[in-house]
Amino acid sequence: MSSYKIVKKIINEWDPVGLFPMAPIDEYELEICRIADYIDSTKIVQVDDLSERIESVFTKTFGDDSFVKNIEDCKTVAKKIIDEIA
Repeated sequence: MSSYKIVKKIINEWDPVGLFPMAPIDEYELEICRIADYIDSTKIVQVDDLSERIESVFTKTFGDDSFVKNIEDCKTVAKKIIDEIA
């Protein structure tokens, strides 16, 4: 499975801003693409680096008011993504 599909599946299941089921299924498309692009452009993806990227992407898009997950939440998601990619 491609990194894009893995990221999409895991991010949508996580629903980091709590938008589902009201939002369209592609609500996180921009963020998913940014995270997948990061993974594809990185030789060895580390959990800490990926979790920081996830936090950064969602904070930039939704702001601190809407994206209230902490770095540990992002690490859990990063681990899931890396485990599925491996």
